[in-house]
Amino acid sequence: MKKFLSVWNRWDSGSRFLLFRLFPVAAISALQYAISFAQCNELFISEYVEGWSNNKALEIYNPTIDTVNISGYRIARYSNGQDVPPAQTNWVVALSGTIAPYGTKVLVIDKRNPAGTGQEAPVWDELDSIGSLPGNLFLCPDYLVSEAMYFNGDDAVALETTAGVIIDLIGKIGEQPVNASGGTSSPTGGWTDVAPYNTGQGNFYTVDQTLVRKFNIKQSVTVNPSAFNPAAEWDRFNANTFSNLGSHSCECNPASVNEPLTDRGILFFPNPVNTGSLTVKAASDISSVEISNVLGHVVFSHTYTNNYEVNIELPEIVSGIYIVKVNFESYHRVTKKIAVK
Repeated sequence: MKKFLSVWNRWDSGSRFLLFRLFPVAAISALQYAISFAQCNELFISEYVEGWSNNKALEIYNPTIDTVNISGYRIARYSNGQDVPPAQTNWVVALSGTIAPYGTKVLVIDKRNPAGTGQEAPVWDELDSIGSLPGNLFLCPDYLVSEAMYFNGDDAVALETTAGVIIDLIGKIGEQPVNASGGTSSPTGGWTDVAPYNTGQGNFYTVDQTLVRKFNIKQSVTVNPSAFNPAAEWDRFNANTFSNLGSHSCECNPASVNEPLTDRGILFFPNPVNTGSLTVKAASDISSVEISNVLGHVVFSHTYTNNYEVNIELPEIVSGIYIVKVNFESYHRVTKKIAVK
């Protein structure tokens, strides 16, 4: 056996090199395919909203070609530098439902009482509307039962299996980043874009911000990092930016477009469109809306005056992916990809 292994090792070190010299394109293509498949084979967190008051949300993305049942997953909060697995009750919340191929599920903290104040203050209407869309989830209405969705900028947040295996992670477990003054009390600290990322120096990413996973990120973080640099995998937007929730562009999806993201406070719902009607709501005057298919053919176009919210009827539009261009009186434009079912 030892003699056989010795012969094999000699062949493996020499002949394998020869094979790669003879068939470099096939070998490299196969390797690239294997790597690509490995990178797009598990759910990951595609958006993180740590806004004012109770404006807290997460978006989970399915980068695979299969529908995924998420009943075996949970969200875990590692609060203020906690470095041990969270308890099965207080610090975690179980998920439910399914996520379609290349689809998303938005998780919103369940604070919807318009009369609520303090810790019970309601989420903003835009975020409430997104959480109410079919398939999305409101979670953790009672802090005493589960604190998972009450995260602040100095808490690590993980997507895990119900057995506690980390599927994806934002932050560093066991580390509590400080604020710009070096403290951990109000204002809350958070991770930044300046090494070592936990000293309050640089641009804050995880506190009072919205983060969207970069287009080229195709796999999750399954191991607690030695240092968490949020700028490596996340694009940063202003606090209370909800306009990108509900869909995610990623290289895992062959039909995905690396479109510019926006923080102009514009909301498209429902997305996917399954009622024949699309609502566009913005914080600025909408001057026109144009919808085209992926071939560039315009299927809808209309101009508006003094409209912050427009309802678009699309009763005869066929299923597929469409590009919505919204122009504002201020001459800015927002482009958004929507799906019609």
